[in-house]
Amino acid sequence: MRFYRLDHWGFWFDEAHSLALAANPDPAAVVAKGIVDQQAPLFFILLHFWLRVGQSDYFLRSLPALIGVGTVLAVYWLGYELGGRPAARLAGVLAALSSYLVYYSQYLRGYILVALAFGVGAAALFRGLRTGRPGWWAVYVLAGAVAAYTHQFGLVALAGLAAAGFFLVVAGGADRRQLGGWAAAHAALLLACLPWLGVLWEQFRRVQAGLDAWVEPVTLNSWKTLYDWLWFRTRAEYGLPVDVGLRLLRYALTLVMALFLLRAAARREWGPAAVALLLAGPPALVFGASLIGRPVWDPRFMVFAAVPFLVLLAAAVTALAGRGLRLALGLGLILGMVPPLGSYYLDPTFANPEVREAVAWLSLNRKPAEPVLHPNEQSFLPALWYNRRFVSPPASGFRVFCPWPTPPPGWCEQSPTADYWVGGLDGPLPVDRLLAESGQSRAFVVVLYNRHRPGEREEFAARLRAALPRPYEATLAAGFLGVDVYEVRSGLRLAAGEP
Repeated sequence: MRFYRLDHWGFWFDEAHSLALAANPDPAAVVAKGIVDQQAPLFFILLHFWLRVGQSDYFLRSLPALIGVGTVLAVYWLGYELGGRPAARLAGVLAALSSYLVYYSQYLRGYILVALAFGVGAAALFRGLRTGRPGWWAVYVLAGAVAAYTHQFGLVALAGLAAAGFFLVVAGGADRRQLGGWAAAHAALLLACLPWLGVLWEQFRRVQAGLDAWVEPVTLNSWKTLYDWLWFRTRAEYGLPVDVGLRLLRYALTLVMALFLLRAAARREWGPAAVALLLAGPPALVFGASLIGRPVWDPRFMVFAAVPFLVLLAAAVTALAGRGLRLALGLGLILGMVPPLGSYYLDPTFANPEVREAVAWLSLNRKPAEPVLHPNEQSFLPALWYNRRFVSPPASGFRVFCPWPTPPPGWCEQSPTADYWVGGLDGPLPVDRLLAESGQSRAFVVVLYNRHRPGEREEFAARLRAALPRPYEATLAAGFLGVDVYEVRSGLRLAAGEP
């Protein structure tokens, strides 16, 4: 599942940002630039070494895909710890089919690595409390450190793990002699994370100061979005019967999970409650922090919550009394995962704007010295990456302005093409200056538009023409999914019927 159509769509801005950071000359530079750019280092260090082996889209995305396979195994292990082999089998199948987990297993960011570390840490926590063996606590510490050094929300995941373990020891009936193992493990984790805590605090302060605003204010609808993504990460519509069936299935299984938790509590079986704490605790902590200060809520960063969710769901279904009911709900759940997964693979709704195809077209239809203007940074950074793959570098590259500290110097000081970020379409585009400096007679402009909003393509075309200084005019040269490439010349007449 993780490797199917892995390179069908090109890299988007966040993925190109990952490549820009990982492409720095050594791990020390990756860490230093990542700190400035509000990033935790571990995934980018892994990608740094991955880049040395291969640079195709498929190979690069195979890194998170492999981590995603490991996450399925971690879900299986945690399911086994909670509900034995039946729960583990169903949880593993659900993890394999989860569009939420599959999506971020094909996304070149570290979110899925936090999910893997969270699942391994949770399973090792259960095993360590049950057996008391130091080796399992060592696995727990290692997994926690991986989460903390992969993403800022890894620290939130650690808080959920610590709370669940403390609950099992103090309130949940685990052997209280294991409190010492729990305390020693967290002391070791604190020491392991100590060098990073000051950086995390400074990054959090920057967010609170408004220097890195990237999320929307939180509302109760924020919880609904996370709940929806835990089930099916999809924007597709399948027709009334299928949509109604999927909603009824979700509501019925939510009720099954609630009854499972109540029944387990009545029997003083605290494992399900601990997994529920792993599921709800970290998002509640993020939600509370977002209410008090600037919002930091984003479901992308909480993909790790899918691990306890799927385990709890599988344990609830396999604990039902009737065999026929278990089979019906289990099969219905598995079948319900298929339409969202199919829409993710095949529906253009989920496709990234095809910057890769636009850059490939430009590499065949422009001279490297002909300026290409990017009003949107979301096309500029992927273009910097793909230009280095599609265009043979000239003897001396082009110096282009990079608005981020992330890329290695060569990307901006020796670009193989004259691509420029021009900061939007609100002011006059610097076509005169760029053509005069390059000695060329034409330029190109790459325009992104949201294909899900009717009329936006035409709106951006009008804004582009309004931003061009006289006597320059633009004509549509090529169109791709979510991307238009315009040719700009002096006095060029527009073709009739263009957007």
